[in-house]
Amino acid sequence: MGNRIDSDVVMALDLSAQRAYAVATTREGEMVREGVYRLTGRGLDDLMEGLAERPWVVMEAGGNSAWVQMELERRGAVVWVVSSTTLSNVRSGRKGGGRSGRKSDRDDAWSLLHLALALPGKMERVYHRT
Repeated sequence: MGNRIDSDVVMALDLSAQRAYAVATTREGEMVREGVYRLTGRGLDDLMEGLAERPWVVMEAGGNSAWVQMELERRGAVVWVVSSTTLSNVRSGRKGGGRSGRKSDRDDAWSLLHLALALPGKMERVYHRT
């Protein structure tokens, strides 16, 4: 796929231990969904329900990213897992950014989404070992 968005819907997820903060828009920026979803099979079903075929999902690498990627791909999504340095670089550019700045799951999800829409070539993709 390269670094080009081939989907009508782009979604960014910020994963924590038991939940994901999700924000999704069309490529043109029209809001599709925003909210918190449990990291369970049912929660991921709820996340994907009613989305366009093959949504493009971007998330930061972390403890849950491997199995969440696998489950979302099984449900039809195109998933990109990006290096944690990708989001750190975005954070350092905003007021109060960087590791010392305040952040929230919502802020991180929106930052990933904006990066995916505006500068997909700047995302440092990583691959999980299987």
